Amino acid sequence: HWIFYVFTLAGILLLVFMLNRVLLTNDVVMLPLTRLILQVPALFFSLIVVFATFIFSGMIVLREKESAMEPLLYSTGTPTAIIVASKAVSLIVIQLLLLFLLMATGVTMQAVNGYFRFDFPQYLFSLFLIQAPPLAVWALLSVFIFSITRHLYIGLLILLLAWLAQFGYEQIGITTSLLQFNTYAALSYSDLNGFGHALSGRLLLQAYWLFWGVLLLFMSILYWPRIQTSSFREKSRLILR
Repeated sequence: HWIFYVFTLAGILLLVFMLNRVLLTNDVVMLPLTRLILQVPALFFSLIVVFATFIFSGMIVLREKESAMEPLLYSTGTPTAIIVASKAVSLIVIQLLLLFLLMATGVTMQAVNGYFRFDFPQYLFSLFLIQAPPLAVWALLSVFIFSITRHLYIGLLILLLAWLAQFGYEQIGITTSLLQFNTYAALSYSDLNGFGHALSGRLLLQAYWLFWGVLLLFMSILYWPRIQTSSFREKSRLILR
C-alpha cells in the first residue's frame, strides 16, 4: 500500500537526518556506534512506527465495513477470534518489518561512514525485546479502539489522545508506572555494563502491559460486531447474557 511506502520513506529520512545530527555534534565527528543509532535516531523512528500502527489499524480493522463486506464475512463459519487475531497479527508483522528496516538502515549508515563493527546482538535485543513489545501493546489497543468505535477518525483521535497522555500523567497525579499506560522510563546503554540493573524492571513492566494488551484483544473479540447492534450498551448487554 502506498501509505506504507510513505511511512517507510519518512522513517528512513528521519533516521538518516537524526543520525547525522548525532554524529556531527559541535563540529566533532563521532563514530556511528550501534548504541548511538539505537538512542535518539531509533526513538524518532519508533514514533513513525506508532503513528503507522494507528493508521493501519483503522484500515485493517474497518476494511470489511468500508468495502460493505461485513454481512458476507460474518455469515461464514470463521470464528470471531480468528478474524480479530489475524488483524492484530498483521499489525505486529508491519511493526516488525519496520524495525527490520530500521536495523538495515542503521547498518547501511555505519558502512557508509566506514564503520564495520556491526553489533547485531545489540540491534536484535534493543529492537525486538525492548522496542517491539511496547509497539505490540499499541497495536492491541488500536484493534480494541476500532472494534468499539467502528469509525476511523474517532478511533484515531482516541489513540492520539492515549499516546499524548503519557506526557501528562504526573501532572494529574498518576506517578506509578503501573497506571501510566504503556509508558516507560528511558533506558541508557553503556559499553561497560549494558543496560545495567534497570533492564530487569523494564522487562517486567513490558510483560505487565503486554498482559493488559492481551486482555484488550479478548475484549475486542467480545465486542466485535459479529451481530449487528445499535449501541455499545446493547453489545455489553449481549455479552453479559
